[in-house]
Amino acid sequence: NDSVIFSYGKKSEDLSGLKVHKACLHCVYKKDYYHLALCFPYQIKQTLAGMSLWLGLSTAFLIIIILSFYYTITTIIKQKKISEIRDDLINNITHEFKTPIATISLASEVLLNSGDKISLDRTLKYARIIYDENGRMRSQVDKVLQMASMDRGELRLDLSEVPMNEFIRKVVENLCLEHCEKKVNVDYYLDAEHDKIMADPLQIANVITNLLNNSIKYSPVELHISIRSRLEKNYYVFSVQDKGIGIHHDNIRYIFDKFYRVPTGDVHNVKGFGLGLYYVKTVVEAHKGKVFVESEPGKGTRFD
Repeated sequence: NDSVIFSYGKKSEDLSGLKVHKACLHCVYKKDYYHLALCFPYQIKQTLAGMSLWLGLSTAFLIIIILSFYYTITTIIKQKKISEIRDDLINNITHEFKTPIATISLASEVLLNSGDKISLDRTLKYARIIYDENGRMRSQVDKVLQMASMDRGELRLDLSEVPMNEFIRKVVENLCLEHCEKKVNVDYYLDAEHDKIMADPLQIANVITNLLNNSIKYSPVELHISIRSRLEKNYYVFSVQDKGIGIHHDNIRYIFDKFYRVPTGDVHNVKGFGLGLYYVKTVVEAHKGKVFVESEPGKGTRFD
């Protein structure tokens, strides 16, 4: 009656879902005769085991293709970002040098067209303008050259003991904030008791100056800056906090990159090459320190 007479390894009721191969034990096939039935309960597993090498190679090849595609996409995005930074740098350099060049050209033209009628005071005035604008261009060139030397590992620190609380006040006062185009209010909360550290005074002064200049450039007409200090795990920590325009969280991770500036479209209302924060990070890390930033658009930024 085509029922299972004997089975080994599996109960007869368990064979219903498997593919069974049958052959009649008589030379003439009849349904009533005895049949030999074979089934392979692990056929799929055995087939997959036999193909494991090819499946492994195919999987590895697929992973390689995915990783290559990911690398290609990230490279394209990175190159696009570098291209944008390059274009922004060229625009910034053009703006930074166009203004002093135009001023020098105008002052020189006035001196040339004045003949013998120009007074000594006026001559000195225009000569001073030319001298100041030339110094401004030279300082911009020095910044770029300084970054190049730092990239070559030529940054040398002249370490000495620096009382940071007093040093910070002195550096800020030397910035002559009262002569800025904006009204600047600085509040000091220098609470660190043990403030003497081994540092390069010139480089640390430049770090403080860059952070202050950033706060001034990216703040409203009247701005408030808070400078704090504290001790944390045997480290001297000082922070510069402003209530400026802030930085969007998508841009924060790039602000310490060389030549990077937060995109402002076609508006060029803030001067610079995008080197200030890169310089800050490089100098602080050379002193075995770290730089942290917290910012919220419209509420301000704090650098520690």
